Amino acid sequence: MKDSELVRNAYRLILGREPESEAVLDMEFLDVYALRKQFMQSEEFQSRLKNDTYLNHVYRIDSFEAYDKFIEACKQCEEIGLDMRQTVWPHVQFEKESFFKLFGSVPPKCDPFSKKYANWEFAFFEFLSGRKYSLDNEGVLDISQFLEQPPNILYPLDVQIKYYQKYAGFLEVIRPKTGDRALEMGFGRGALLEVLGRCGCRVAGLDASPSFYEYTKNRLSSQHIEAELIQGPFFDINQISGVFDLVIFEASFHHCMDPVRLLGMVNKKLAIGGRVIFMSEPIDPSSDRPWGFVRYDGETLMVARKFGWLEYGFRTDFFEQLLNRTGFEVRAVHPQTNDAPMYEAVKVSD
Repeated sequence: MKDSELVRNAYRLILGREPESEAVLDMEFLDVYALRKQFMQSEEFQSRLKNDTYLNHVYRIDSFEAYDKFIEACKQCEEIGLDMRQTVWPHVQFEKESFFKLFGSVPPKCDPFSKKYANWEFAFFEFLSGRKYSLDNEGVLDISQFLEQPPNILYPLDVQIKYYQKYAGFLEVIRPKTGDRALEMGFGRGALLEVLGRCGCRVAGLDASPSFYEYTKNRLSSQHIEAELIQGPFFDINQISGVFDLVIFEASFHHCMDPVRLLGMVNKKLAIGGRVIFMSEPIDPSSDRPWGFVRYDGETLMVARKFGWLEYGFRTDFFEQLLNRTGFEVRAVHPQTNDAPMYEAVKVSD
């Protein structure tokens, strides 16, 4: 869609009218925030805020009809480049009990490490997403978004700053050594692999997305960073050669449908004393269930329904038990600014 069409659609959706003139469509906005600022200063927008009709709207999701109305609101924001993190996602109220009733079953009170528990959570996720889960769902829909010169709509300036702050915090507390073998599970666009490679680590990675695989391979090659990259599911970890000093999950572990099996495989790829790191993972002491589809924030609900992404979460006590059961011991939990705590665990047994 052309920039002029985006601006025209924004006027229609947000202000409920056409632009003042065709000249407005030719104005150059430095970024989406400049455009949003102009709208938010307008009389029409201020009136909508006072009348509780736009940003202050609460999306009460208690049926699939309401769920799909929320998805449509997200699509409209996306079409005009508005940041859903500020306009829609914070205003979601998900009525889980209503969906348990529609599902015809409540969460089982059984061992969270059992197949019965895992099967219920997975079935409930598929019920909410409206489709059978496939690893293909996790792929990037449009890789061109990642090729745009940042900052852009996908990675605006504030997000870029948070990423660099997070990686700086990671390096400060984890202190990888030159020559360490580091494996990233779910490397995405390859930013952390690049950081580790520049620190002298020997890097490897695995990601399910063919698009991210090609993107990251080219990214690291252009920086003269050698890497062993595999495109495939997490359970292809054994295809990567050797053992590692570090295995890292950055906002990727919660996409795994069988975390017990996966951590058992990760254990075998680490040397004794090797570390596994979890960054930006949804580990929360207040979750209502030990693990599974237990997150009801706007972003999670959108991507689960719109794309079919598997978006699990973990209660803190269960997550730490999971590490202990698979041969790890929590070494430290590092607080992170504007992010979930970073877990650092060390392998103590096979």
